Amino acid sequence: MKVSNEIKVGALTIIAIIILVLGYRFLKGEDLFARTQTVNVRFENVLGLYDSNPVYLNGLSVGKISSIEIDNKVDSLPVGVVLEIDGDIKIPNDSKFEIINVDLLGAKGISFTPGKSSKLYSEDIDFAGSNKPDMIANLTKEIAPIADKASILMTSMDDLVLKLNSSLGTGDKNYLGMSLKSLSTALESVNGLAANANTLIKSETGNIDAVMVNAKKLTDNLNTLTAKLNANTGKIDNILSNFDTLSGKLNVIDLEGTVNEVKKTLSELGGVVDQINNGDGSISKLLKEDGVYTDITKAIKSLDELLIDVKVNPKRYVSLSLIERKDKTQKKKEPEVAPAP
Repeated sequence: MKVSNEIKVGALTIIAIIILVLGYRFLKGEDLFARTQTVNVRFENVLGLYDSNPVYLNGLSVGKISSIEIDNKVDSLPVGVVLEIDGDIKIPNDSKFEIINVDLLGAKGISFTPGKSSKLYSEDIDFAGSNKPDMIANLTKEIAPIADKASILMTSMDDLVLKLNSSLGTGDKNYLGMSLKSLSTALESVNGLAANANTLIKSETGNIDAVMVNAKKLTDNLNTLTAKLNANTGKIDNILSNFDTLSGKLNVIDLEGTVNEVKKTLSELGGVVDQINNGDGSISKLLKEDGVYTDITKAIKSLDELLIDVKVNPKRYVSLSLIERKDKTQKKKEPEVAPAP
């Protein structure tokens, strides 16, 4: 059987149309061989939402928007959105649908949150959808007060700069320039001082080395002294213990009573000295009057002369019979001396 050219052309045309439709649907993101279910959701506002935008379940794309239509006869939630969702997903009749931002560029999508009801969705029911606050709108809302405060701050800064300019002056009264010039002069002086210090240090390097050597010797001596102190710690402890014992004994002694007695004795001695100084008593007269001293001196001299005369001429003062008796007694006691052969 021979096929005419007309039949071939018609068959090719039908095949081309079918391929075109399938390709268009594929480009729209439709799964050509998947089983889907249709869900109707109504929104108040679908700004930024378009056909073929994705439907997400826990961040996973499970469908897309099939169509968006508006019903002017309905005052509440006038925009109807038809969704095509994977047929294997169960949709309870208390599920929630929300328009969300997919990225920072403002692309939209619909988030699907399954409910907990045991009754499943039927196509004669329309879900009431909601709009999640736009991130950019929220950011703008948060930034608006900051922008107002920044504007106020800039105004205050402008006023501050004007006041500073007025205070610092201009021309001959440019106090800021004068201050900077003075600061530059001061820095130059500091640099000169630093240069002089460097020169002095270089010229005194030998002395500085000697000082460092002496400092090292001093450190060594201190270390030696510290070592000796550490070695004699026991002796130092004994000395401190003896001081503690002495302190305890001093606490026991009635120092206050002893001091009072000493004060009393010194007071009486002071009274005696005052009497001597005032001329009261024999001692004062003896110390102050020359006549008494002269009489005593004469008496001592006379007594000395008397004693000398007694030794020279004892018979003048002692009975003669006593002297002779003493001489006879001495003669009897003298031994007889034998004549020489």
